[in-house]
Amino acid sequence: MLTLLKRAENIDPQLASARLAYQADQEGVPRARAGFFPQITGGWARTHNQIKAEGLPSVSYTQNGWQVSLTQPLFNWDIWTTYKQSELAEAKSAILFAQAYQELFLRVANTYFAFLAARDDLRLTGTYRQSLKEQLKVTKLRFRGGEATLVDVRDIEAAIDRAQMQEISAQGLMETKRQDLEEIFGGPLARIAGLRQDVSVPGVMPDDMSIWIAQAKRNNFDVQLQEIARKTADLETSKAKGAHLPTISLNASHSPVGAAGGFGTPTTTNTVMLQVSIPIFSGFETQYRVRQALALEEKANSDLDAAERKSVGAVRESFFSMQTDLQKIQSLANAVRSSSAALDANKIGYRVGGRSDSDVLQAKNALLTTQRDLAHARYDLLTQGLRLKSLTASLEFADIAAINGLLEDTNEQVPNRSR
Repeated sequence: MLTLLKRAENIDPQLASARLAYQADQEGVPRARAGFFPQITGGWARTHNQIKAEGLPSVSYTQNGWQVSLTQPLFNWDIWTTYKQSELAEAKSAILFAQAYQELFLRVANTYFAFLAARDDLRLTGTYRQSLKEQLKVTKLRFRGGEATLVDVRDIEAAIDRAQMQEISAQGLMETKRQDLEEIFGGPLARIAGLRQDVSVPGVMPDDMSIWIAQAKRNNFDVQLQEIARKTADLETSKAKGAHLPTISLNASHSPVGAAGGFGTPTTTNTVMLQVSIPIFSGFETQYRVRQALALEEKANSDLDAAERKSVGAVRESFFSMQTDLQKIQSLANAVRSSSAALDANKIGYRVGGRSDSDVLQAKNALLTTQRDLAHARYDLLTQGLRLKSLTASLEFADIAAINGLLEDTNEQVPNRSR
């Protein structure tokens, strides 16, 4: 699984998109900070002048001049709030990037275990069908000897046909899950390690739902994103109200102008000005903008509350699902042992004539069902544990590495498409 995850980190388009968006928003902060620095402009001009006066000859001349201007903002609330919003935008992209990483972890794990479950189904169904074929041979011999009926033979043949249909369905499902894995991996897969049969699947740690709920309220990615949205809306309200405030800037310019075609002397103009601009009336645009921003701020508060409630509900659901899965695993493990013992007892009874073919078929089917349910429950517990951690934004690479330690190479090759 680690090999698959490391490969996916380099080629996953969703993760790459989040990474590039984060890099782009990182440039937004210094860009917004540029508004605090002086703005310097320069220019050059060449003018042609012609003077005509009644009774006097016309005069034409040219002048060359250039200018350097500097504007230093001293107080501009719009620039300040825009800068603070750019910091929030960068923080939002960082959260989305981290969220994309955790979603990749979950996607890899879910797809991996879905394939293992499908492969287990195929293996168990194949074993079940093979055992039915062996039973059919024995039943036919007993039928020739008069110890079994034609109905017994037909029942087993029907069971084999049903098992073959199940095996075909399992083969198709495994092929689909294999393709899902190869899409993540970006190429064909030869071997996939399976979950060890003797491994004890870890349960909920810590086994206290209140701890998980507290972490979700504070760290859940959707909650963090809505908190940033609330702060951004608050700044937007402040920006709208700031439209009533004056803007103050220091302006300076240096403007040398050449002589007027020999008719005068060069001149230089230097100016320094403290400029205060006070908004007086804007057609009530500022008032409407403030009211709009206040409404959006209230919306952001409601969205934050909804995100917290949703995260708490998801944590509760995941926590209880893990507890249920853990109990199911314990019960199903006992059921597998008892079903296996029941099958052995039915086989003995069948040989001595105390049990029928139908009894053996039912025992085999019961064992198949419990084995399949046990395998699925083990995978469900592992994926649910990862989901619970993702809901509290605490899912890390080490968690995937820990699960990888529960796997072993089963020497089962991934089938080719042509099979």
